[in-house]
Amino acid sequence: MLSGQMNPVQNLTWEHFYDSDNYDNVFQLDWQEPESPHDELIGYNIYRNDELYRFQTEIGLNCAPQFGQYEDCDFIFYIDGGPFTGFVAAVYSEGVESEYVSFEVEGPLLKNTEFQEINSAFYPNPVHQSLNFKDKVYEVSIFNLNGKKLKYVIETNSIDVNNLPKGNYIILYTNSKGKTIKSRFLKK
Repeated sequence: MLSGQMNPVQNLTWEHFYDSDNYDNVFQLDWQEPESPHDELIGYNIYRNDELYRFQTEIGLNCAPQFGQYEDCDFIFYIDGGPFTGFVAAVYSEGVESEYVSFEVEGPLLKNTEFQEINSAFYPNPVHQSLNFKDKVYEVSIFNLNGKKLKYVIETNSIDVNNLPKGNYIILYTNSKGKTIKSRFLKK
């Protein structure tokens, strides 16, 4: 083993986008092993701001729900969904870390350019148990403010929200004219 060779990871890349077909965040974080020579490498520490997210021995994190890759998807849900700085450090024998290599995360992404926001299409708001729609709606999705889909219903006149924690939510649904609508509601 060499002494004092604790090189940082190389070629770190961060890619993140919103998959509007599946209403999911997709990301990939990649890096390469530190430049040789280096001391005995035992893995990598991944941080969200100053908090350790995880130690791992493999290179990279990814979230691609459309391909069944969910394991790392919670990485972007941090600090009320806001932006943060991520860091990756190589970890050498006895837990000694290299210098950090950083990247910026915008937080969860939620595409909203194709939706028209309207008011009063459902009631009550705030709601305790069920949201009722004035007309039958189709493909109803409820998201938390971090962009995580919590409920999905294909066709309904009302949707049960009794099991949701108190707070603000985003609802997307298609009306009888085929228009997708985005709105918010408060669960009491």
